[in-house]
Amino acid sequence: MTKRELLVEARKLVAGGWTQKTYSRDAYGHQIPFGDSRCSQFCLSGAVQHAGAVNGGFGFVQKAVLAELRDAIGPNTAIALWNDAKDRTQQEVLDVIDKAIKALDERGDRE
Repeated sequence: MTKRELLVEARKLVAGGWTQKTYSRDAYGHQIPFGDSRCSQFCLSGAVQHAGAVNGGFGFVQKAVLAELRDAIGPNTAIALWNDAKDRTQQEVLDVIDKAIKALDERGDRE
């Protein structure tokens, strides 16, 4: 799985349901571990980790994608703190994923 593929999968997950203060939740809003088939809501990091865990991208690619997202968010900003900011919106999370995908595409990064 490439970084771009993992970002696209993570984007689909966040578009389907976004959360804060935990990696993932089920349809009832209960916290559950990423990788669980009952997951239906994801924070930004949780979406990357879940997509990696279920699609074979866990490890190096997942870490590289998190670095891409940190770059898209801005320097010295923790992904979890950014995702969990009080006024953060689901659309802003989707936008930062799109920004990371665009950066990969502009660099011609196919890894």
